[in-house]
Amino acid sequence: TYELAFYGAKVLHPKTLITARDNGIPTRIMNTFKPEKCGTLISPQTENGQFPSLKAVTGIEHVFLVSVEGIKTTEFDQVSQFVFSHFSQLGNEVLAAFETSRDHSLHFAVRERPTKAKINALKATISAQMVSNCPHVWVWDGRGIVSVIGQSEENQAQSVGETLAQAGVDTGHFRCQHSSNSMQFLVPVHQVKKAIQSIHSEVILNAQC
Repeated sequence: TYELAFYGAKVLHPKTLITARDNGIPTRIMNTFKPEKCGTLISPQTENGQFPSLKAVTGIEHVFLVSVEGIKTTEFDQVSQFVFSHFSQLGNEVLAAFETSRDHSLHFAVRERPTKAKINALKATISAQMVSNCPHVWVWDGRGIVSVIGQSEENQAQSVGETLAQAGVDTGHFRCQHSSNSMQFLVPVHQVKKAIQSIHSEVILNAQC
């Protein structure tokens, strides 16, 4: 539930859900306009006693991407630490990080557009610590994040990616960010809702059947 709130589910607040999550308290989300419906139950165990690994999908329709190019793959972890720390100190938390499959670059999604001065400061920090050439750091937009919440595995990320491709959603050359609790996909802004709908109907509902 915390991941749902963090990645854009506006009816949920991250801080209020921490207690429910930590104490195993189920949370049921209802539709104000359809009160007769059963809504969505979020809990460690579903009503039929099963434990579907993928439980929900949500999204953020517009993010800014800070791209760092011209670094070695062996430096990815260190550069990521610099970027996460840099934006955390600015109060502009990194929502997700993505690699591209065709070049040596990292892309960090944030909510607010960084100023030119902040980007130059980040570039100087990376350049001072890296052994590679001075990296190219730039900001762009036009993308949104779609997040699938639940205990995920690599093969499931591939399956969700195939679902998006079949629905005509363009994930480009960006590799899915994958963790034990969620997976994130970077898609065009105008396709965020379409991506959420396709994942919900083809993946989430099937997992709960």
